[in-house]
Amino acid sequence: MKYLAFDIECADGGKGTICTFGYIIADMNFKIIRRKEIIINPEARFNLIGREGRPDIHLAYPIETFKKAPAFDKFYDEIKTLLESKDYYIIGHSVGDDAIYLNKACKRYKLAPINFQYFDTQRMYRELFGEKNLVSIENAVLSL
Repeated sequence: MKYLAFDIECADGGKGTICTFGYIIADMNFKIIRRKEIIINPEARFNLIGREGRPDIHLAYPIETFKKAPAFDKFYDEIKTLLESKDYYIIGHSVGDDAIYLNKACKRYKLAPINFQYFDTQRMYRELFGEKNLVSIENAVLSL
């Protein structure tokens, strides 16, 4: 078995308009075997800054880079195969939200849902410490 950690960014903060799918695969000793970032055209307007009650998102690439990339449906098979593989323990912070974004994107493109199991460190932290509010990965690490 290996570990798979991934993170998604959306053009609109989470309505299934995925613009990046980044992941790493590590062995059981946490040695990174593979690292990849998939740039996706969200085919939607970017709404990242000045969203009421939500933090700003600053992307690693200019918006033009995303607009030149293929749309989600072109990466669907690659992402689905990766996440549904029985070779990985999937882990991440707030992965529950990313799973929602993925399946919103699947619905948007009329594709079958991606079904996978995962460990969500944000959820684990909340349950371990009785935290009711969402905690960022930075604050969880500082707390621990």
